[in-house]
Amino acid sequence: MLLFKYMKINIMSNLEYPLATYSTLLARMVGIILELIGLFFLFDRFQSLVGYSLYEVGLCYLIIRLANALSICFGKGYNSMSGLIRKGAFDTMLIRPRNLVLQSFSHALDIRDLGVSVQYIIMLVLFISIYGVNFTVMKGIVLLLTVISGTAIFLGILMISAGICFFSVKNIEAVSVFTDGGVKLGSYPLTIYNKWITRFFTFIIPFGCANYLPVLYIADKIDSYRWLYMLSPVFGMLFIIPCIFIWYACAKHYSSTGS
Repeated sequence: MLLFKYMKINIMSNLEYPLATYSTLLARMVGIILELIGLFFLFDRFQSLVGYSLYEVGLCYLIIRLANALSICFGKGYNSMSGLIRKGAFDTMLIRPRNLVLQSFSHALDIRDLGVSVQYIIMLVLFISIYGVNFTVMKGIVLLLTVISGTAIFLGILMISAGICFFSVKNIEAVSVFTDGGVKLGSYPLTIYNKWITRFFTFIIPFGCANYLPVLYIADKIDSYRWLYMLSPVFGMLFIIPCIFIWYACAKHYSSTGS
């Protein structure tokens, strides 16, 4: 598949400088471990967070951060669209007989970002193996869909940010409210926030479908309408569809970089 060929080329280019690559991976791994240690210290002191246990909060925390790491890894082209436009690299994409979405997804894949995603996957598996007493195959499927859903939501936000670059050239920092801010907000159950925040990030930008709602099912915290909580990640995935159309609509206004 062409996408994987693009990825392979980018990974091989990263490995031309192994010391820089591995040192960065090590530094990021230490950062991830320190983040989790901070979470464990929090629950060692307070035991619960507004009625939520370490298992429930830990799932929200790791799922949303894994989804964000995957979106950064595979959506690097959208994240760096401002640079592509300024350097004229987007013009090169336009003359290639390949889909623009495909080219943007595979552009500048960094093995260090992939390594961070793998580290979060390992942490999530270890966390569930230690604390997930009643973890089943169905819960595993819902967990996988939840991660995919979160990745799709973050990618959708990156696509909207990239679309804005066709008009402003540079990224709009306000979009980081929904990316970096979304990571911080989604690291904990949404019901700890005000109601309007919970509703906005469930029905408008559906982060709730990518961590909180399915986590309630995985942690056996609900008794009725379980199927609705199981399917919530699928609803979250739909967010990327209008984002793709918005990005294409914005790309039509691109008129090259000039001289």
